[in-house]
Amino acid sequence: MSDELDLELKRLQIETSKFELEAKRLELQSRPRSFFLSAISNPIVIAGAIAAMVTVSTGCISYVLSEHQKQLEEKKTDAQKRLEEQKAEAQIRLAQVNADSQRRLEILKTESSLIMDAVRTDNPDQAAVNLKFLIDAGLVSQSAPDLARYLDSRMPGSGKTLPRPPASPPLNPPRNR
Repeated sequence: MSDELDLELKRLQIETSKFELEAKRLELQSRPRSFFLSAISNPIVIAGAIAAMVTVSTGCISYVLSEHQKQLEEKKTDAQKRLEEQKAEAQIRLAQVNADSQRRLEILKTESSLIMDAVRTDNPDQAAVNLKFLIDAGLVSQSAPDLARYLDSRMPGSGKTLPRPPASPPLNPPRNR
């Protein structure tokens, strides 16, 4: 019987060891949960988590704002560049218009001078012949239509003339010896 008791005692010790082992395993499984719950409910951990979220949020907001600022500056630069290009084009067009106007003015001055020289005669018929020559030679292209109408409506022997300038004395008159 003592063998049976020893055997029974060993069996009970093995059973007890199994239960203790199971109890320790359950305790270890329950510990992380309780550790996690205690960590979550700790005010310092909560404050740290909030600070981390605020830091991440602030970083995201700063990034978004910097991207928007960058896009705004790029648009501003592009708009300024387009404005400068338009201004340069306008100045070029203005210079072209001024040059064209100046050229036309010089042509009109030249034609006016030719017309003045053509009518600088005491004979209206000779002035008309001179004007007709200027028209036929193409020397007064801008004034030609008006001059042609004038010549067509002019009666022979009448018309505009300018007196001839007086003959100027020579620059170096001969000396009397």
